[in-house]
Amino acid sequence: MRRIPSGIFFFVSIFAHCLSSKPSTDEYPEENGVVILNDENYDSFLETHPVALVEFFAPWCGHCMRLAPEYEKAEIAGIPLAKLDATENSAVAKKEQVMGYPTLKFWKDGTYLHYDGDRDGDGIVAWVREKADPAYRPPPDAVITLTSENFTDVVSNAPIILVEFYSPTCGHCIKLAPEYEKAAKSLSKRQPAIPLAKVDATKENQLATDHQVSGYPTLKVFRFGRAYEYRGGRNSDGIVSYMEEMSLPAIRELTEPQELRNIRNDETVVIGIFKHKKQALYDNFLEAGKSFNNYSVIDHLALADENQIVVVLPELLTTKYETKQKSMNRGDASKEDIVKFVTESSIPLVGHRTRANEAWAYSKGSRALVVAYYGVDFGPDFVAGNTYWREKIAAVAKVYPSYLFAVSNEQEFDNELKEVRLDDSGMDINVIAYGVDGRRFKMDPDEYSEFDEEALQDFMAKLNTGRVKAFTKSEKPPRVQTGPVTVVVGSTFRRVVYDETKDVLIELYAPWCGHCKALEPIYEELAKSLKSVTGVVIAKMNAVDNDSDLNYPVGGFPTIYLALKGQKKKPIQYNGERTVKAMTDFLKKHSDAFSEKSEL
Repeated sequence: MRRIPSGIFFFVSIFAHCLSSKPSTDEYPEENGVVILNDENYDSFLETHPVALVEFFAPWCGHCMRLAPEYEKAEIAGIPLAKLDATENSAVAKKEQVMGYPTLKFWKDGTYLHYDGDRDGDGIVAWVREKADPAYRPPPDAVITLTSENFTDVVSNAPIILVEFYSPTCGHCIKLAPEYEKAAKSLSKRQPAIPLAKVDATKENQLATDHQVSGYPTLKVFRFGRAYEYRGGRNSDGIVSYMEEMSLPAIRELTEPQELRNIRNDETVVIGIFKHKKQALYDNFLEAGKSFNNYSVIDHLALADENQIVVVLPELLTTKYETKQKSMNRGDASKEDIVKFVTESSIPLVGHRTRANEAWAYSKGSRALVVAYYGVDFGPDFVAGNTYWREKIAAVAKVYPSYLFAVSNEQEFDNELKEVRLDDSGMDINVIAYGVDGRRFKMDPDEYSEFDEEALQDFMAKLNTGRVKAFTKSEKPPRVQTGPVTVVVGSTFRRVVYDETKDVLIELYAPWCGHCKALEPIYEELAKSLKSVTGVVIAKMNAVDNDSDLNYPVGGFPTIYLALKGQKKKPIQYNGERTVKAMTDFLKKHSDAFSEKSEL
């Protein structure tokens, strides 16, 4: 990316109001020229300094550490640069919806822009000066907004387009938004451009229903109106890379066997061998190929006595415990059958899980997943080390075929290690197992002083027999329930919500969510009005700082479920009006606690 050299500029008239309010070192301490903010001084700082750049960081974050010296170099006359440790100042972090590190916001007169410039001193200076200019007007969003009125026209006429179905209150959607916009800008500059679009699924309910949107964000690739699953990463680079690959021809046609030697051996390849083109299987293979990138078709091959679809794994990802290729000989296979076969066959005994493939190959909840985290690197200088550890893991993985095993780079997935407090474990290799019910089980460093094949075998034996305690992210439970609404935390979720003697209405909220704050007095009034109905519990849980489970997914805030007796694993989501009457009617419709009360 081009660096913009910093020159000597003076914006006296532009920044006069900032120059007159230099941060007080008493109220706003500085460190190497950067103002240190916290929960107490954050609001007052922005009130007295309406133009400022603020970085939200985590002390353990590698990207933050690399940014720090460049951030300190970016001196801008009249515009203070500030930073806030989001791990120590949770009130501000929640209010500002900080979902990743570092997050930089440029504030100007009460509104902010996400920083998306270069991460060096000169780049920061140039970006801030441009945005601080009173004449600056933000360019129109690169992401197209779709509604029921224009969705069909736009999507049906696009050779390829990526569409995000989102909720404005969904934390993952909020985190994705600046990355999605950045990717849209990048893809709009290529020839031909690849458009990115978004649909507010909370407003466009019918569009969400038509496209089987069950959670947020849901991303789908469309080719002239036909939808395909998005299998790329959730950052700008991952989105750009995936969409550029998807824009290439999905199928390469080979006519001679020797052409196979030219296919790269460092990626999974799917080969279709056909006797002739005029058959449904050939058409289904071509259609299935649009869901993937690395397909090759061998057509009119003299040696092909029968139709065959073969998945060939790269040598780097295979071990001595598995075969390199798998084949399917079904002449009646549909497009869906082929996609399912390819997806399942493309996953090695111990695969390499990345941000780009986790959504489709290693999605949590479909199968129990065991991940080993370390400095995974398949570069030529590190192949031997990676092979050594993967062979050790594979020796255990072959004993537990019902589990999916993978390795992940510890920096790429540092958030997952932090969530279970393994980010500072001191172990060379950390292991987390993810159950199909959403629970997490960590290989505890206090029990295993080092990682080796025997230690992993012991951990898996205990895990498989229910002798490993699940990790639960949880706040401390209240000693006494003082209000009308029962407060639930991660450690008490199953005890309260899965109580088979009660029907439980549970609100999953975020402390920073405006809709949740508006609901709070209504929800309390509901609880008070139903106090005499002994078979019903009105409860709430901060779903940001506490774990629930996969039966109670949070697509946006607030999310409300009714957990009925005998149906705890299949709760009913409430999507009605947020009024006492509407919620009471909903409870009366589904809960037998009210009929029991009337009988008494």
